[in-house]
Amino acid sequence: MSLVGPRPLAVDPGSFGPIGGLRHVVRPGVTGSWQVSGGNRLSYERMLELDFEYIRRHSFGFDMWLLLLTLKALVDSSRPS
Repeated sequence: MSLVGPRPLAVDPGSFGPIGGLRHVVRPGVTGSWQVSGGNRLSYERMLELDFEYIRRHSFGFDMWLLLLTLKALVDSSRPS
């Protein structure tokens, strides 16, 4: 597991089908595009789109950008409303 990448799901990878299984071509991560874009509020299809975008754009710079967005989301969520 790495810091950034598609979030591992608690289901058998064989149950994803041919398209969903493609998200496993990179190492899973603790945070990623899905987490900083809405997390559980997003549909499964949107999660796949974000995971495939991550796979296409995968680079050190993009990982750093996602880590910064993760930190911002954590700070924003800890502020009182």
